[in-house]
Amino acid sequence: MIGARNVIKGKVKEIKKGAINGIVKVDVGGGIIVSSNCSMESIEQLNLTEGKEVQVIIKAMGVMLANEKLNIGARNQIEGTVCEIKKGVVNSIVKLKTDNGLIITANLSLESVDELGIKEGQKAVAIFKAMNVLLMV
Repeated sequence: MIGARNVIKGKVKEIKKGAINGIVKVDVGGGIIVSSNCSMESIEQLNLTEGKEVQVIIKAMGVMLANEKLNIGARNQIEGTVCEIKKGVVNSIVKLKTDNGLIITANLSLESVDELGIKEGQKAVAIFKAMNVLLMV
């Protein structure tokens, strides 16, 4: 068990190796590819290879939401529909459901939710950097 809201099963699609870090692309279904920036040491320790089943872990604090896809440096932009909003005193938990049923959870400030006008049933995009994606076998 792990204390992250976003734990998604997938298969390694591609590994681009560098001197210190590599980019591991994971197919999580429905045409969605999630990129993870991993140290080469982690890639070797996890014995990651194309086709290997892994779990993709994304902390909700590392997920941002936007009203549409953006031209920015975040590798991961996943479109979906807001399916749940739980407002707290300071933060909100917002869940986004993709067409293939994948749920991505974001932990946003109340201000952000209000400023973006986020409502259940609205289309949105979950955005997160590859540095915020961990892999587990």
